[in-house]
Amino acid sequence: MSEAARALASLEPADHRTALAAAAGAVVVTATGDLFVLAVLLALAAGDVLAGGVGALVALACLVRLGSSSLPALAGAQAVLGPAGLSVSAAAASSAWLSAAALLAAAPAGVAGLAFGAAAGAVVAGPAPGTPAGLGVRVAAGAAGAGLAWLAGARLARRPRPLAPALGAAAVVLAALAR
Repeated sequence: MSEAARALASLEPADHRTALAAAAGAVVVTATGDLFVLAVLLALAAGDVLAGGVGALVALACLVRLGSSSLPALAGAQAVLGPAGLSVSAAAASSAWLSAAALLAAAPAGVAGLAFGAAAGAVVAGPAPGTPAGLGVRVAAGAAGAGLAWLAGARLARRPRPLAPALGAAAVVLAALAR
């Protein structure tokens, strides 16, 4: 067994979840990959099927709203059209905000919740980081989402987790109405 394999095998499940949360955060910050892959990473980071289901609903809402589940497409659309949360279409804007709320409601307490918050920020206001202004908006939205997830995890003993799938489903319905 290689040294790297032994080191990986010695990690505790919490260490695995932290590494998966970091991977999910990196996917969000760099706007690379697919929202459905991000949903899997979030589910594994949280160690929770409900969280993955909510992530999949958010990915589906973006797919319906934009015609793509690609993070670069989401970031590019927001760079050109403006933040999704400020869309001209009330249904599209509401879909983005409900998607973010679903992610925050499903976010676990602790480090893994930060990735959920960063994803929520990217869904609402995450333009491509190709320009200094776009990068600033992306970082601010991700930091705001991560901060909200951290505060909610620290302050709410009983998180509104059953509400998260309903928020995600409502986001999908509003995305369909926005088309």
